[in-house]
Amino acid sequence: MSLRALFANHGLESQAAPARISESGTRAVHRASELQPMPSETLPPATMRALCARLLVIAEAEGMGRRLVEDLSPEDVAGCEGLSDAELLAYLSAVQQSAHMARGFVPAGWNRAGFCSHCGPVYLPTDHPKQSNRCPWCRFTRKGSGFIRPPVRCGDCLHFRPGAYQPAAGMGSCAIGKVSRFAALPYPHATRHCRFWLHQSQPEASRGPP
Repeated sequence: MSLRALFANHGLESQAAPARISESGTRAVHRASELQPMPSETLPPATMRALCARLLVIAEAEGMGRRLVEDLSPEDVAGCEGLSDAELLAYLSAVQQSAHMARGFVPAGWNRAGFCSHCGPVYLPTDHPKQSNRCPWCRFTRKGSGFIRPPVRCGDCLHFRPGAYQPAAGMGSCAIGKVSRFAALPYPHATRHCRFWLHQSQPEASRGPP
């Protein structure tokens, strides 16, 4: 994935680049609109080797491993031309974070439980709106990828149907049949990790297409 695409996936400003403070004291955060287009042709071999060497040094120094750099395409490497070491670190951090999210892991510091109209309950960065129509997990939801979600309660869900016997605490049912075979039974206070959970105060129409 190119640097431009990574920033674009996180809005106008990259929230996913935990750039270190460089010696000059500037933080490597850029607006996507300020990025130059990626070159259409790869750079000379000597320049590419030099870029790869810089990326490998930074990746190994930060404990990211060589594989992260080795998996970059020539176009991705060429798109790093002209970036400072702090900017390269921000780029590699974003690539690593994207790879972790693709495997279903929540990035460090994303401890804000929120709700996305496309993805359902999700963990978000602390500066992200708690409820939104778009979140950093949307592209993984579109691919059908699973990921760690915050726990929710059946009794708070719009789809929960209380049972006739002891409706306040007895076992109910899911109106859309999303209780899997080995999951907790649909009691009002049962917690689960469910993509299709909707708060009772939320209209059904708020869930958009993935």
